[in-house]
Amino acid sequence: MLVGSSVIVFTVLTMLFSSAPFGQRMLSILFAALSVGGPSMFFLWRRRHWKGERGQSAVLLGRIASGDLAFYAEDIRQTGMTPEIVAATRALVVNLERTVSRFSQLSSDVRAASEQLIGQARSLSRATSGQASAAEATSGSLREIDDSVQNMRQSMDALSSNAEETSTAATQMLASIQEAS
Repeated sequence: MLVGSSVIVFTVLTMLFSSAPFGQRMLSILFAALSVGGPSMFFLWRRRHWKGERGQSAVLLGRIASGDLAFYAEDIRQTGMTPEIVAATRALVVNLERTVSRFSQLSSDVRAASEQLIGQARSLSRATSGQASAAEATSGSLREIDDSVQNMRQSMDALSSNAEETSTAATQMLASIQEAS
C-alpha cells in the first residue's frame, strides 16, 4: 500500500511539472523520487527491523512457554521490546520461577506426607494382625475353659448321682441296722 501511494504521488508530481523545460522536469522527478522514495525506503527498512524484533520477542516468549527460565535480563533487553514490556516480561519470569519453586516444595511435602502415611498404615496393619492373633488365641482359651466347665458339670452331676446313691445306700443300711436291733 505504501509503495502504491508512492507511485501515485510520484506520477502526480511528474505531471504537474510536465510543462517545464527538460532540466526542471528532471529536477522535479529527482525531487519527487527522493521525497517519496526516501521515506518509503526508511519505512520498509524499519518494518523489517520491527519484524526482527518481534521475531526475537516470539522466540523469547516461546522459551518461557516451554519452561526454559534460564536466561538473563540482558536476553530480554536484546529483543528490542519497550522498557515496560521488558519489565513485565522479567516480572513474569520471576513469578514463574517462584511458582515452580513452590510446586517443587509442595511436591516434596506431599511425598513426605505420603511416606509417613504409608509407614503408619504398615504399623496399623501389623498391630491389627497381632490383635487378630490375640483374639484367636483368646477364643481358643475360652473354648478350653468352656470344655473344662462342661467336664466339671458332668463330674458334678456324676458326683451328685453318686451322693444320692450313697445316701440311699446309707439310709437302707441304717434301716437294716434298726431292723436287726
